[in-house]
Order: sequence, then structure tokens, then C-alpha cells
Amino acid sequence: MSTAEINPGRLVALRSKQGLSQKQLASKINVDKGTISRWERGEVTRLRADKLGMLCKALHTSETEICAEGPLPERAADQEVSSRGQVNLMMDTACRNALGLVALRYGITRQQIVEIAPLLFFVLAEEGLSHRRQALQGMRDQMDKALELCASHLKSQIRGIDNGHDEELLADEDASITARDLFASKVGGWRDGRATENPFAKHLSFRLANTGAAPNSVVSWEADEAPSFTICIEEAEKLLGPDQNACSTVLTGKVALSEMPAHVRRGSPESRASWVRDQANMNDRELRELFQSLNLEDLSFDPLPQNLGITDAGENHAL
Repeated sequence: MSTAEINPGRLVALRSKQGLSQKQLASKINVDKGTISRWERGEVTRLRADKLGMLCKALHTSETEICAEGPLPERAADQEVSSRGQVNLMMDTACRNALGLVALRYGITRQQIVEIAPLLFFVLAEEGLSHRRQALQGMRDQMDKALELCASHLKSQIRGIDNGHDEELLADEDASITARDLFASKVGGWRDGRATENPFAKHLSFRLANTGAAPNSVVSWEADEAPSFTICIEEAEKLLGPDQNACSTVLTGKVALSEMPAHVRRGSPESRASWVRDQANMNDRELRELFQSLNLEDLSFDPLPQNLGITDAGENHAL
């Protein structure tokens, strides 16, 4: 089978433009995340024609664009054209649905939410770092108090030359906070599926719980992934009625509300829920067909959410 050489830098740029993490792209073309990482680092550059075709389809690009030399050229459509002009952003489907539901909840436009997002992120990020700093200082104070109460012949065993790991860990945390390392990736220990345990995700979960509007909702967020959260359940129910499966399908991003036809939006909650169920079933069928085309019919799988975003340029659309 023929092969072609890809441009690693262009692969990174094209994946970023589609708003996909390495894990999400890997799932679309049936490889593991490590394979995508090796492609992007240039460790493997020649791909079989079938795999390259799947890659191009997932990234909505051409073989020429992904294989050409040099960096990916900037396009006017990817840049701001005025002080309040169009900005093309790719967004995880669940996040895009949440954007529409929040706008519905508070009676404002999605553009207003997007325009305040940098300020809100700044506030939450600085809060998270401040709380980590306070916790670090509190830990050091408690260790000092424990050391004061300790018998002199035990001090070196509890903290000191023979037990320097504690000080090294605290110093690493201090450096991480100073570097504004929100996910504590420089400290380590928060990767490999611990997306709810890194300090920024935990801070967001704490703030979300304090609103009282999203009971038992936990924020899950790894540095290279889209955040996962559940909000605006009431708005989903108003839109889709009491159909919990349809509501869950929308809240988890398996079906994009922005793709709902106008005549369905104007219909009843039952008709909207029916459309959501039909879309979800169609997505499942397409995924099964993909697995069958790859001769993987015997593998069991959970239907994957749709992660391809569409351009949201700040128009005041209804859901």
C-alpha cells in the first residue's frame, strides 16, 4: 500500500483549528493517543494512504494541505477583522450546547457570554492559584508547629536532611504556583485519567457546588482536553421535556443543539426530544459503520460524543 509523508507542524496546526485534543483525534481514526503524539513530534511521518485519508477526513483538510512543506498559512477567515468582528473558534459540542443553554437561562446572547469569558477565566484562575498558595503556606505552618513539638532526637527523621522529599515537593508546588501552572502539570501526578483531581478542576467544582444550581456536578478537565461539566439541566428539560435520555444526550454533547432545524426548534418539547434521539441514533449507526469498514465488528464500544465544532461567530441565533 502506498504511503505519503505528512508535515508534523501542519498536523498540529490543523488539529488545533478543529478544536480537537490528541485523544479526540485518535478516537476518530482508530489509533491511540501516543500514535498522534509521535506523528506530531515527527517521529513517524510516512502514513499509509488509508490512514492518511481518515486523518484528512477527521481534520476537514486535504492531503496537499497536510503534506505540504512549511507552516500552515494563516487565512483571513481565522483572524479578527474588526474590533468586534468575526473570530472563528472550534468548540467542543458539549461546551457549545452549554453556551446556548446558559444564554437561554439568563436571557442574554451567546456573544455576551463569550465576551465576558476572558474576565471570568482570569478571576477563577487567580482564585485557584491564591487558594493553592494559602494551602501551601498553611501546610508549612503546620509542619513548623509539628517540628516545634517534636523531640530533638526525632527532628531529623521527621523533616530535614534524611527526609528532604517533603521540602522538595513543597518547593515544586511553590514553583508551579509562581509559574501560573493551573493544572499543576509541573508538579506531576494529575495526568492519566485524574482529570477531576488537578487543582484547577477541583477549584471549579468547588465554585460550581457553591452556586447550588448544579447539585453533585463535578468538573473534569485535563490540560489538553475540553472541560467536562453539567449545568443548565432545567433549561435542557424546558427545551426537551421530561425525556432524561434526550437531555443527557445534549448535556454530554453527543448531539449539537445548533444543528437543530428551525422548524423543529419551533415545535413542541416532545418533537425536539424526538429529533435529538434520531440524531443520536444516526451518529451511533455511522460509528458502527466505521468500525465495520475497519473490520472491527466484533469489538464492543460505547458511542462516542460528537466533538467536531462549528464556527460560532457571535451571531444571536436561537438554540
